[in-house]
Amino acid sequence: MKWARGSDKRDRSGVVGWLSAGRCVRSLIVSSLATLVMVLVLIAWASAGRHAVKRLDADFLGGVIVDTYSYWRTGEDWSNTPILPAGLDYTWANADASGAIRVAHALGGWGRPHEQDTMSALRRSLAAGMTIVEVDLSLAEDGILYCFHGPGEPTAELLHAPDRCDLAAILMEMRETQFTLVVDLKSDFDASVEIVRRQVRAAGLSHRIVFQLYQPSDIARFAAMADDRFAGPIVTVYRSFRGGRHLRPHLERIGARVITVPVERMFEFGVSSLPLSVLLTHPIQSCAEMLKVRRAGYAGGYTSYDEDCQRRHALESSGGR
Repeated sequence: MKWARGSDKRDRSGVVGWLSAGRCVRSLIVSSLATLVMVLVLIAWASAGRHAVKRLDADFLGGVIVDTYSYWRTGEDWSNTPILPAGLDYTWANADASGAIRVAHALGGWGRPHEQDTMSALRRSLAAGMTIVEVDLSLAEDGILYCFHGPGEPTAELLHAPDRCDLAAILMEMRETQFTLVVDLKSDFDASVEIVRRQVRAAGLSHRIVFQLYQPSDIARFAAMADDRFAGPIVTVYRSFRGGRHLRPHLERIGARVITVPVERMFEFGVSSLPLSVLLTHPIQSCAEMLKVRRAGYAGGYTSYDEDCQRRHALESSGGR
């Protein structure tokens, strides 16, 4: 009997220990989940907070706080950016029938992972009446510029895809159809631009090629190619850490006539602050957003909406007439 009572005590002790361990595990899981939720909330709050700080700084202090911090953190400086060549041709930057400048983003397939930067997307955009198309070009080990955004280099799957797209294929299409090509080089700029120059020169299409320039070094490289007679480029602030306070006067000084601004930074680049420039934004995800952008005074932007949406936008832009 003594042995039985001892065994019973040991059994109860084991059960109590198991229950205690279970409670500890549950408590640990609950506290971990609570911590995770708190971290996610803080991240969301910090993101919204950063945007709010930038907006307040731009509205009340002219952007001096954010711009000074960005310079201290990155050292980015546009003060010595060379002036763009005189006499560049910007006739490509005209509104279409919708009343806006619409750039077919990723050949018009943006937002559709299996269609962006493909020849089928290009043909669909041209059939829909778009006359300006943008392509992401990445340099592969074989020396070919493939239509590929990244990250990384073009994959083997892409290189052997039936709808494979590269610069040579687009130039061949340009011989058959009248449109302007906006080139966004995702690989090393200097190495990639030499391939573009060689192929475009051979095709006799320089006047229909628009380079997208991100940094002062890109602008300097473009300025050195004045003899190639490329169309007037787009200067984009998409990768710039500096605020509008620093960028606006230098964009005006270098003669940037078409400028692309991310949607979330439009408040830094009001139309009145750059009166000699055409302002575009990136990306425009719907017809309603395009109308909002147009009402803010921007000329248009990078989009991928279809023909029905184009008709609706034209109708709404004309007030239903």
